[in-house]
This record gives sequence, structure tokens and C-alpha cells, in this order.
Amino acid sequence: MSENIQKVWKIKEPDQRLSQQLAEQLKIPLLIAKLLVNRNITDEKSAYEFLHPDISHLHSPSKLKGIPEAVERIKKAISNKEKIIIYGDYDVDGITSVCLMFIALSSLGANVHYYIPKRYEEGYGLNYDSLTELKKSGCDLLLTVDCGISTVEEVNFANESGMDVIITDHHEPPKKIPSAIAVINPKLSDSGYPYNYLAGVGVAFKLAQALMEDYDVKIDSFIENNIDLVALGTITDMVPLTGENRTIASLGLKALNKSQRKGIRALCEISDVQQGAIDSYAVGFRLGPRINAAGRMDINAYNAVKLLLTESDEEAIELARKLDNSNKERQSHEKYIMDNAKKHIQEYGLDKEKAIVLSGQGWHFGAVGIAAGKLKDLFFRPTVLISIEGEMGRGSARSIPEFDIYDAIYKCSPLLEKFGGHRASAGFSIPKENIERFRKDFLDIANSSISKTDLLPKIDIDAVVSLADLSMDAVESLSLLEPYGQENPQPLLAIKDLSLKYLPKIMGKGNEHLQVIVTDGQAVMRAVAFNMAKLERELSAEKVKVDIAGYPRINVWNDSKSVELKVEEFLIHQKTDQEEYIIASSEIVKPIQIKIIDRRNIPDKKQYLRKLVSTKEKLLMYVRDDSAVDQLQRILSSSILKDKLGLCYSMTSEDEADEMKSRLIEDELLAIISCIPFEEPLNGLKHLIFCHPVPTKD
Repeated sequence: MSENIQKVWKIKEPDQRLSQQLAEQLKIPLLIAKLLVNRNITDEKSAYEFLHPDISHLHSPSKLKGIPEAVERIKKAISNKEKIIIYGDYDVDGITSVCLMFIALSSLGANVHYYIPKRYEEGYGLNYDSLTELKKSGCDLLLTVDCGISTVEEVNFANESGMDVIITDHHEPPKKIPSAIAVINPKLSDSGYPYNYLAGVGVAFKLAQALMEDYDVKIDSFIENNIDLVALGTITDMVPLTGENRTIASLGLKALNKSQRKGIRALCEISDVQQGAIDSYAVGFRLGPRINAAGRMDINAYNAVKLLLTESDEEAIELARKLDNSNKERQSHEKYIMDNAKKHIQEYGLDKEKAIVLSGQGWHFGAVGIAAGKLKDLFFRPTVLISIEGEMGRGSARSIPEFDIYDAIYKCSPLLEKFGGHRASAGFSIPKENIERFRKDFLDIANSSISKTDLLPKIDIDAVVSLADLSMDAVESLSLLEPYGQENPQPLLAIKDLSLKYLPKIMGKGNEHLQVIVTDGQAVMRAVAFNMAKLERELSAEKVKVDIAGYPRINVWNDSKSVELKVEEFLIHQKTDQEEYIIASSEIVKPIQIKIIDRRNIPDKKQYLRKLVSTKEKLLMYVRDDSAVDQLQRILSSSILKDKLGLCYSMTSEDEADEMKSRLIEDELLAIISCIPFEEPLNGLKHLIFCHPVPTKD
């Protein structure tokens, strides 16, 4: 299977009336208003709050079930000098949660310590061995952060051992909830909280916020001093940057850019990130991976906690270097896993399976999650990778939007020792002897619930614009939508019917990138396409025209500013003159009479196609790409073809295409829509149609 699958362009069409109304009410560019409507932000108040995040937009922690009970128990522990242990997770979300609660409780005079399980010895969440050791150490109150919601038996064990437990978590709750003093999770059906998508550190922040308010600490000061940690965990954990998370991320990025925290400053230095220019990308792809590397590669994640808590410049830079080295090690392991997985996929193909489930002896578990995510993006299939060590395997799963991977793994849970996660990602541990059965069961679930259309990679286009629309002021105004992240992506815009003013130019040290100068006849703009040098020849063809999906940005060079496009994808097509026709011929094909009918200029092409279909004569309709297959299918879905229409996509296998042709010949189908050519003529075919349907609203 090819890694280079043509993506389906889903062009959003915002309500014009709402967009115009928002633009007038808020005095913002119409493009910004359209982008807000695309994000389901349609009223003046919501739009204003989205564009101007403020500390006042944070919800009261008292609305979250379990907070009052947790505050009372913690106050009692502080008053009685009981030993409180914060039990965290080893990713950035868990690490920042531990640091935040440690800072908050320490400031209130608590006898507080923290514990993070060793990833490779203990795994995720509470476990019996660590609970036994914590009780021996004198733990009276155990406070979980970013974990605990699924550990019913472990919490019972802690209770029986004489420890009280408070759980703060944001993962999907199982049907049975642990018996703790308080369980704080906005995803609980009766949580009462107005926002369900807080990260683990966001939930911990709500508890810390409630404690500060109860102790009459200046809450605004506490938030300003610690919101950088909350944003760091929130952005890196890939939760939706909407609602309260957007407020946290926006305030937190400002705090990160002026943070005096020694660890943050050292981490920026070692990551080559300029403090003052930290955005959500820098957090998610530069700072976050290095913090994550502590738990992925090291014996434990304590180095990352120490980094964020240290008051020493020397210790901070030393710890930051250790994390940077761990991250480089992680990248090496990740490459090894990717190479092995891609080799297997190339050997065995993916024609019969709608998901990827692979396991490997010695695959480093700290790298399988990232590798699974990259394979998912590469092949657009739910992906599960399992690292085997001894008699146990540990799996990491990543999914496409159309498939709930947590639910699928839950259905396989009798084969697992432990599991947890979300709709888009999950993790589990499994006995080695159960891996093959798990693979079969999981693939059965995926194959039965995922359609071929689900497996077509899609890109969401926010708007179709002209080059003239992308003025300096318009592009600069896009910054109003930052910070970008889940459910608030950087706006992706489409510009259609562009010509190349000059031949494309290969650029970059490894000759991997491409620069094109494009024009729509009115304006001219530079576009940069990273890792697309392979398209240089195709783009150099005579009469080539392109559609570009890209991100407009400001380029600064020698104190001069200009707008340019960062290309996400090209759609390449040829200019066709009204009189030009190309008819393929071959000496072995008998001459046949062909009538060529040009209907490009008729006003209602949809009606013409439906009328042609009503003849019940066999049709083969060629369209440009996968998205056009779907568009034409929707146009004809209410016709007599509804159940007699074959769809042939770029990823359709030869066997599937042959079966489709046979069904057409045997009258089981009346028509086929295809974006790939059939090499042989089809018996009984009456009409061969070449068309390009206009985009329809998805």
C-alpha cells in the first residue's frame, strides 16, 4: 500500500449570515468571523471570550463533584501533620500535575511527598507493590493525579491498608468507580462541571484552586505564578483547546514566555526555543517531548519533576541536558520501530485489514506510542503496537477520528491485565500468550465497524480564498485565533486554479523541499512545500494548474515582511482548452465509433447527470480524486443508482476493482464512479463520462 494517499478535501461552508453578523458585532475581518463559525462559535459573547481569554473565564472549582470532600480531607491532613503522597503519571500531564500539587500543598504547610511509578517495572497507575511500600513509608493520605479512575481493586487494597485515597483524573471512567474519599473527574456523568475536557493537570488545578480559596490565599496571584505548569501539561496532552482549556493555554503561554522558573528557562535553552516566542507548537513539539522522555527512557520520571521544581540554575541546566539526551535516545528507538513496522506492512500489505496491530520483541515501550501515532497518520488506520519483554506485552494504540479505540480495547479487555485511555488513544498490558488472540479480536472489531470511506484521510479546509484575500493585515489577524491545538487547529485555507509563474525550485540541505511562485492572474505569492521535492517534475509540466491547501504566514527576511504559503497539499491538474480532446488508441483494439459530447458549459450539470442515469444504461464515471468520488456519490444518492453504484477509490485493490467490473457486466451494478483508470474496456458500457463535480457541503 502506498504511503502517499490523496487526501479528501472537506471544505467547510460557514453560514454567511452568521459570519457577517459576527464580523459587524465584533468589528473583526470577515475571514476571522467565518473561522469562528466553523468552530461552532456563533454568538457574540462566546466569540468575544474566545478571542479575548481572561482569568475571569475560569470556572469555579466548587462546581466539580468531589472537590468539597477532597478539600476537607486535605485540610485535616495538613492540620494533623499527616503524610500526604501525590501519586502521578510519568508523562508531561502527570509530571506537571505532581509539581502543581506539590507546590500548592507545600505552600500550605503540608507534609507532602510525591511518587511516580517506574514505567517499565510498574506500568501506569496504582499497583499493589507501590501501595505496600507507600504504606510502609507512613502514607496517611494518597492523592492521585492524572490516574486512578480505573483502579478499583487497588484503591480497595489501599483502603484496607489504612490509607485514605483521593482520586483526581480525566481519563474515561469505567462503569465501576473506585471507593475513595473523593473521586474528581469532569467526565463522570454526575460531575456537575460545565466543561468535560480538562487535562489531568487541569483537574489537579481545580483542586489546588479550591484549596487556595479555602485558605484565603490570593487566588489570582497563585494562578499567575503556576498557570505555566497547567498550560504545559494541557497543551502537551492534546486535549481540546476549547473552553476552559483555551483560557488555560492562552494565559499559560503568556506566563511561560516570561517565566522565572529555572527549569523552564533551562529547558528552553537546551531545546533551542527562544523564551518570548513560545507558542503551542514549541510546547507540544519541542519542550513537551523532552519532559516526556524522562518517563519514556529513564528508570523513572523524577528528573523531570526535579527540573520543574529546582531553584538552582546549575541543577536545572544539568537536568535539562539529561532530558535532551533521553529524547535523542527515544528518537533512535522510534526510528527502529518505524522501520520494522513499515517493512512488515510492505511485505504483507493492508488490503484485507482496516487496522494495524503489530508486536515486536525488544521494541522499547517508551517509543511505541509515538511510533503508533506516526503509522496511524501515514496509513490512516487505527494502529496498535505492542512491545514484548519476557512473558508480557505492553501496547499503545492511536486511532483515526471515525473509530473509538478505547471502546474496541474495552471489548478485548478479558485478554488484558490492565488498560485505559480515550477515544483517540489508549494503552494496555497483556500476557504474551494472549497477543495473537487480541490481534484477531481487535481486527475483527475494526473490520466490521470501519468503512472504506472512513479509511480515506481527510483534511478540513476552513475556507476557499483568493490570493488577494491574503493581505498582510488579514494574515496578521489570524493570530487572534491562537493558541492552536486540538479542535482549534491552525486555519487551513484553499486557493484554487493557480498557475506557476516560474518553474518550481528544489531547496533545503537535503534537496527535500520545494518552492513555487504561484499566480491567479491577479496576485503573485511564494509557496513553500516541505518534503515535497518529489513533485518537482509533475509541477514542471506544461500547462499545469494547481489547487493549494496551505497555511498563510508572515515571512520576515532582512527586515522585510511578506505573506507566503506553507503548503499542506497540492492538487495538480492540467489546463484544458475547450477544443482539446485526447483519445487513447492501440493497434490491438478494434476500431469503434465514439461520439464525444461536450457538456461542460451547461448550467445544471447535476440535473444532466441524473437524467443520464435515468436511462438505466451502464455508466463508467471518471473523476479526479477520492473527494470527487464522494461528491458525485452524494449527487446521485437519491437516484435509481442508490443501491447499484460502485465506488472505486485510489486505495481500492485490484481484486476489489475486478469484482466491481464483474458486477457491472452481470447487471448487479448500473454504474461505477472511479478515480483510477481501468486498463481494459468494459463489455456493455454505454457511457464513459469524465466530470469534476463542484464541492458540496460536508
